[in-house]
Amino acid sequence: MTSTLRLVSLLSLGLLIACNGGTLTTDPDTDTDTDTDTDTDTDVDGCTTHLVTYQLTGSEMFIDALFDFTITLQEPYNEDENMGPGEIVVRFPDDGSGAPATSGTPTIVSYQMTQDFITGVSGFAEVHTQLENQAGPDECGVASADATDTTLDFGSIEDRCQSGQISCEGSLCGSSGTPPTDSPEVYDNVCESLPLNPFVFSADLQSFTMEAKEILNEPDRVVSLSLKGSQSSISIDENTPPCNCPE
Repeated sequence: MTSTLRLVSLLSLGLLIACNGGTLTTDPDTDTDTDTDTDTDTDVDGCTTHLVTYQLTGSEMFIDALFDFTITLQEPYNEDENMGPGEIVVRFPDDGSGAPATSGTPTIVSYQMTQDFITGVSGFAEVHTQLENQAGPDECGVASADATDTTLDFGSIEDRCQSGQISCEGSLCGSSGTPPTDSPEVYDNVCESLPLNPFVFSADLQSFTMEAKEILNEPDRVVSLSLKGSQSSISIDENTPPCNCPE
């Protein structure tokens, strides 16, 4: 309708110019443009979530073998019974006010841990573990938890992949679960699930703890992992993939 009226106005204006001998006259009281059309089309796909990165400093690996060892994720990483770095990224829903919330379905987006440590007895069986652990990043998550409070049970991280090797030096290598001196255990992107205990977050989501969980059980060794996380960064994802949004 507006286009038709403008066309009629233009035709009338042309006739007026012709009748006045080509001279354009205007009425200052009526020469106004009140076109206020606006584009109100908005993209309603997706939702807003928060990506929170936690450093895993203070996490521990317990090795129950011929000798027992506790490996701690801490600096300096090159100490024999230290490992690291490590981090985990968790996606939290928005609470409606621009802050992360534990309600809804939080997901673990990625997990990374460097295991580079030495255990055993020098000269007899000195075992050097050199493994990179990686899961994700996956925009839809490598684990998820239905939650209403600050305790989140993710169950397990699917497809935690390991690359590297475990080697041994000493006269007793090849026994008690250690690899032979000249035959290290090689991991070439070996992927399997990583079982987890529930994550217990602080009320402000600045940190979390996970009690020790058995992650390996073999005749000669049992390995458990406990996790501690401290928030190192947080960002808002305003274009969250639909797989993370309520239906």
